[in-house]
Amino acid sequence: MHQTLCQHLPEELSKPQRRNLSWVIAGLHQAGHVHFSKVASKRVGSATLESKTRQVRRFFSNEQVDPQCCYEPVAELLLKQAIASGSPIRVLVDTLELSGERQALMAALAHRRRALPVCWQVRRRTGVSDAEQQRGPPQALSRRINDACDDEGACDDVPEVIVIGDGAFHSTDLMSYLSDKGWSYRLRLHSDTYVQLSNGKWTQVGDLAPEEGAKTAISTLST
Repeated sequence: MHQTLCQHLPEELSKPQRRNLSWVIAGLHQAGHVHFSKVASKRVGSATLESKTRQVRRFFSNEQVDPQCCYEPVAELLLKQAIASGSPIRVLVDTLELSGERQALMAALAHRRRALPVCWQVRRRTGVSDAEQQRGPPQALSRRINDACDDEGACDDVPEVIVIGDGAFHSTDLMSYLSDKGWSYRLRLHSDTYVQLSNGKWTQVGDLAPEEGAKTAISTLST
């Protein structure tokens, strides 16, 4: 695995950086854990576990290693494979709480009950993300898809894109952007969000909830 990974890592990394990164990736996979000591325990060699753990920690602390540069080939490969499959591309948009009052907005490919990140933006946590911030990951994803298509020469063969998100991505501006892109979306709306029915009447989403055990279908809805 180590030798295979080295062949796909960016050339911008030095040889030692490529070697260390490949060991980290292999360790993450084999250990099934993100703790440094667990990852380090899977690295071969006669060094002590404490020494191996320090090596892993130094790699992640190295400011000369650009995370974006390291992950770029992975995200590109994931998107190319998703496009080539011909199946609908299901994209999960989500927010991740980080340390230090930070928050990451992420777009990930849904694959076999896993989320494979392809785009993300980190911002200072100041409450609920606004419409412009919510559009960030889908816009970055659109650029990545276009780049992947240009490389493959298959822009006309992009499968349907379906964006799935929770209540943090309920902005009507985001819905309009996705509609303009021709993408489908499944976004959880707040119960007090107003929607317009086909008869022109405006009502809150919560008022459309059917009684227990009942079913209802709405053919046309505008937010």
